[in-house]
Amino acid sequence: MILSTALRIFLLSLATFTSQFAHANSAPVTLASEKPIESHFQYWEDASAEAELADVRALPDRAWQTNPSGKATFGITDSAYWLRVEVQNQTGRDQLLIAELGYSQLDDVVFHELSGGTLLREFATGDTRSFYPRDVDHPNMLYRFHVAPDASKTLYIRVATQGTMVVPLQIWQQNDFYEAAANEQKLHFFYYGSLAVIILINLAVFLTLREKLYLYYALAISGYFLFFAAVRGYTLQHIYPGAPFLHTHVLLLSMPFLAMFSILFCMEFLQVRSNSPRLYRALQAMLLFEMLFFLSAPLLDYDTGIRVAAVSAFAFFSLLLVAGPVAWAAGVRAGVFFTIAWTPLTIGVSATAGRALGLLPENFFTEYAMQIGSGLEAFILTLALADRLYREREQKIQAQADILKQQKARNEAQTQLNEALTHDPVTGLPNRNRFEWMVDEQLRQNPNGRFMVGVTRITQLKEINRTLGLDRSERLLKAMAEQMTRLASGLPMVHQTVDARGNDERVYQLSGDSFGLLVNVSKTADDFQSLDNALKQLAEPVLLDNIAIEPNPRFGAASYPEHGKKAALLIRNAHVGMEMAPHGPYQTGLYSRKDDIYDESRLTLMSDL
Repeated sequence: MILSTALRIFLLSLATFTSQFAHANSAPVTLASEKPIESHFQYWEDASAEAELADVRALPDRAWQTNPSGKATFGITDSAYWLRVEVQNQTGRDQLLIAELGYSQLDDVVFHELSGGTLLREFATGDTRSFYPRDVDHPNMLYRFHVAPDASKTLYIRVATQGTMVVPLQIWQQNDFYEAAANEQKLHFFYYGSLAVIILINLAVFLTLREKLYLYYALAISGYFLFFAAVRGYTLQHIYPGAPFLHTHVLLLSMPFLAMFSILFCMEFLQVRSNSPRLYRALQAMLLFEMLFFLSAPLLDYDTGIRVAAVSAFAFFSLLLVAGPVAWAAGVRAGVFFTIAWTPLTIGVSATAGRALGLLPENFFTEYAMQIGSGLEAFILTLALADRLYREREQKIQAQADILKQQKARNEAQTQLNEALTHDPVTGLPNRNRFEWMVDEQLRQNPNGRFMVGVTRITQLKEINRTLGLDRSERLLKAMAEQMTRLASGLPMVHQTVDARGNDERVYQLSGDSFGLLVNVSKTADDFQSLDNALKQLAEPVLLDNIAIEPNPRFGAASYPEHGKKAALLIRNAHVGMEMAPHGPYQTGLYSRKDDIYDESRLTLMSDL
C-alpha cells in the first residue's frame, strides 16, 4: 500500500515536472559572437487549422510547447502547426539571417516577422504555390530577415500540409547558410549525376544487346531519380515552377512508376518465374496493383494518394526484400547481389517511414536514409549487372571457343580426308585427281598458252618389289619422289601450285609407279636443256641400304593444244609418248598421232583373237 502510494506520488511529480519543462524554457535564440546558433522553437497545434495570427498571439504561454532540438515530426495530420521563435542579437552589429524549414514538401508555409509587437512582414510559400517569388532560390522554405544590434525579433510560422508534418527549423547567418547549401548541392549533384550515368549506361547496353532487363533497370532508376528530385523539390524549382498543381501528380506517379519497373527488373534479373512460381505470382499481383495505382493516381487527392503509396511501399519493399533470399536459396547467383542491394534500401525506407509517422526523430539519417539506400542499391545492382554481363560474355566466348574447336576438328578431319583423296599415302605427293584438276584449271585460265604434260614411270619397280620387298620399294619411291620435287623446284618452267595448307605442288603421283608434271613452254628459255639434265639425274642409280638400284625410268610428254585440250587426254597421250623413241638428244618420248598404235579396234581385235 505504501509502495503504491509512493509510486503514484513519483509519477505525478514526474508528469508535473515534464509539463513544466515542456511549457517552459521559452528562452530566445541568441546571436553571440563566435558562437554557433542553437535553434529551438515553441509550437502550438491548431486542430481546426483556422486560427489567425491575432488568435495565436493571444494564446497564453502555457499553450505553447517547447522543442529544444529545433526539429519535430508530427506525422500525417490535418492540423496546422504554429511555430514561434524569438531571435535576440547580442553581437553588437546588424545580423542578416535566414530562417529555414528544411522540408520541401510542406504545402503551405506563412512566415510572420514581428518586432516589438508590430508585424513587419508576411511571406507565404509552399509547394502548393508557385515556386517564385522566394526569398532564396532554394527548394526548402526560407525566409530572410535581419536583426539590428541589441534588438530582437519574433517569427510566427504557420505550417499546414496534407502529407507528413516535418518541421526542422534552423536559424542561419546568411553566409553560413549559403556555404552549407553549396556543400549540400555537391552531394546532391554527385547522387543525381551517379544515377544519370547508371541510367545512360544501362540504356546504351539495352540498345546494344536488346535485352529488356537493362531497360527495366534504367527505367526503375529513372523512377528513383524522379521521386527524389520531386521529394527534394528540384522538379518544382527547375521544371514547372509556375505549375505547382503538377507537383502532387509527379510525386504520386513516380512511386508506382519506380515500383513497376523494379518488380519487372526483379522478375527478370532473379529468374523468378522458373525458380519460385509462388513468388512469381505474388510479384505479378503486386505489379498489377502498382499499374492500377499508376493509372488512378491522377484522380486521387494527395492525402488518399499518400496513404495508398504508404501501403504500396510497405508491400512492395517487403516482397522484394524476400525475393533476393528466395532466389539465393534457389542457387541463383544474382540473388546474392539483390539481397545485399535491397537491404540498405529497405532500411532507408523504414527510417523514412518512421520519420514520416513521427516514430523516429528528425536527423540526418532519417532525412537521407532512403536516398543513401537507393544510391547503394543502384551501385550494387550495377555491379551485379556488370558481373552478369561479364559472365555472359565469358560464356559466349567459351561457347564460341567450343564451336571453333569443333569446327577446327571438323576442318582437320576434312583436311585429312581431302589429303587422303588427293595425295598418295606413300610419297605424300598429290595424286592424279589433283593433277587433272590443276591442269584443267590452268588451261581454263590460260587457253591460249603453250603447255606440255610430262610423265615418268619407274619401270623396274615391280622387279624391285619382288626382289627387295614392299618396304624397300616404297622407300625407293619416296626417295625418288623427294629427288623429283627437289629437281623440279629449280626449274622455272615447271608449273607450281600452292595447296590449302600452303605447300608447293610441282610433282604429282599418277599411279603406283608413275609421276607427272606440267611444263609452261613459254618459260623454257634454254630449249628444254635444263629439264633434260634433270631427267638424266633421275635415271642415275639410287643408293638404298648400300645397294645401287637402277630405277630405269622412262619419260613421255604431250603438248597442249596439239595433243589434247583436257588433262585426262594429255596424260593418256604422254603415257603413249613414253613408249615412243626419243627424238634427238632428249630423254623424253614426245607423243605423235601417226605413231599411236592404241585404239578401240585394237582392243576388239585382241578380244576376238
